[in-house]
Amino acid sequence: MKALFFLRLLVLARLLTPDDFGLLAISMVALGILSQVTDFGLVPALVQRADVNEPHYHSAWTLGVLRAMAISAVVFLGAPLIAWAFEEPRAELIIRVLALRPLLEAFASIKVVDLNRALRFRALAFLRLPEALASTVIAIALAPSLGVWALVAGSLAGPAVVLVLSYFLAPYRPRFLLDRPAAASLIQFGRWIFTVSIISVLGTALLRLVIARQLGTVELGLYYLGASLAFLPSDIASQVVGDVTFPLYSRLQANLAKMRR
Repeated sequence: MKALFFLRLLVLARLLTPDDFGLLAISMVALGILSQVTDFGLVPALVQRADVNEPHYHSAWTLGVLRAMAISAVVFLGAPLIAWAFEEPRAELIIRVLALRPLLEAFASIKVVDLNRALRFRALAFLRLPEALASTVIAIALAPSLGVWALVAGSLAGPAVVLVLSYFLAPYRPRFLLDRPAAASLIQFGRWIFTVSIISVLGTALLRLVIARQLGTVELGLYYLGASLAFLPSDIASQVVGDVTFPLYSRLQANLAKMRR
């Protein structure tokens, strides 16, 4: 999947301008910040738990949807302010359209976590590969005619595909339910993820803000492209290791003797 992302970057770098990538980088800042500062690690908490029941699933899904609604509303309404902060009025409409992304992600089947828990990597590949393909194909196909909007369409296409496929690969009947004990136990685990992630995302957002205001959107686009390519190998390694080791150690947590071996 990351190989497709690499190919996508190379092709789009030839079809689009640095200005297009700069606009996307600006537009993704608010989503990135709000997604991280409100991320209490509900999915990792479900993967980590030895005993998961329906109230846990319903509570995690409900909290995720409520969180996405709040993020989308804040980003949509705050789009003019964000565009003003980056001195880029063209980003306002892009930001508002991208505000749909958290909703697409949140409404997916929460029981995809069971695929992680059971180490069913083939099933996860059937979910992630179409996501990467849809995002790549749509962005590349639309790039010559739509410019930056091709990036926006690709960014929304991936989560939309996951939303549909998730209910086939991990069937779940959504139910709005907040079970207090279940929700509290999930949030308690995820607070450590929140602490670590907020530092990283705020640093990235501040850097993009400085580049955009001091140098301009084109230069920000060049930085975005360069950083994406430079960090791709480490992203691939961390994703592979994390996808395997976290659910594996979660399954072994009840047997410390096995982990010590």
